[in-house]
Amino acid sequence: MGFGNEMIAYNDPEEEETPEEEEEEEEEEEDLVDPLDTIREKCEQTEHCVHYKERLESCEARVSSRSNTTEECTEELFDFLHARDHCATAKDMSEEMNVEAVLKEKRLRRRTKKHLAYGAPDKPIADAMKRLETTFFNVVDTIKRIDLKHWVK
Repeated sequence: MGFGNEMIAYNDPEEEETPEEEEEEEEEEEDLVDPLDTIREKCEQTEHCVHYKERLESCEARVSSRSNTTEECTEELFDFLHARDHCATAKDMSEEMNVEAVLKEKRLRRRTKKHLAYGAPDKPIADAMKRLETTFFNVVDTIKRIDLKHWVK
């Protein structure tokens, strides 16, 4: 916090991590693998992608062999990336990440009709006489049940 050119500094010591803690964090970070990368690696091995990769590599070799050239390999690069990403469809990614089991569970929950569920609220009654009749019946029914429990004991 400061006013103008003045600065107020608090002398709170900053927490420093020991080298052991840093190594543990690095090990945890290394374990994470992006499933999209593994799918893309598999797709690069397909015949369709290999063809575009060969074209890209030949273009790169041709461009790097010349000193003064205006040729770029952007078209070949885009063709290869498009072929690789086209192979890595949403279906493949969902299979790799095992999304089907999660979606199946959600579908089962969604099929239960809300108005038939245990905790579903009753529909509001717009007619005043019908509402009075329903409310009165609920009260009488509750009293009758309490009275029956009393007599049964």
